[in-house]
Amino acid sequence: MKIALTGSHCTGKTTILDNIEYPNKIQEIARRELIQDVKPHNMTPKERIIFQCEYWELQKKTEDSKKDFLSDRSLVDILAYDFDIFKSIEVYAMLPKLVGRYDILLYIPIEFPLKADSIRNPDVSYQIIIDNRIKDLLERLQQLDQRLIVDTLNGTVEQRTNKLKDLITNGVKDG
Repeated sequence: MKIALTGSHCTGKTTILDNIEYPNKIQEIARRELIQDVKPHNMTPKERIIFQCEYWELQKKTEDSKKDFLSDRSLVDILAYDFDIFKSIEVYAMLPKLVGRYDILLYIPIEFPLKADSIRNPDVSYQIIIDNRIKDLLERLQQLDQRLIVDTLNGTVEQRTNKLKDLITNGVKDG
């Protein structure tokens, strides 16, 4: 099963993933592989385009290398941030490339105060903008991909983690 957690920055995706035992976990690639001295929200426009393209390719390559996975991000997340550097028509044109890529996308809503760190944008209004973009992209992708399951993991960290564990253990139920 190809499962990805999706949601704005600082919503708890990594925390949930850290609490799950799964053989093919994909940890957040941008933080692990791409971010060096310059943080995405401080990059020049040219640096940001290069970063986003490299991020897309690395996420795609990592997902493609696994028969199944549980990922702490999805290509949908990357597209949500692409609105900052590309025209919306260009971002929406990428959605058909995601059809059939995931079995389940689990949306993680903003439910906790944003914890600033040295990597992610600390602006709460920007976090909300990204959250709204992701919801829009998920809705559009689900219209294109009728077999795609989109669900929400909400509640406390424990509730979110237990719902994901149940999904992994028992699979998706009809209805």
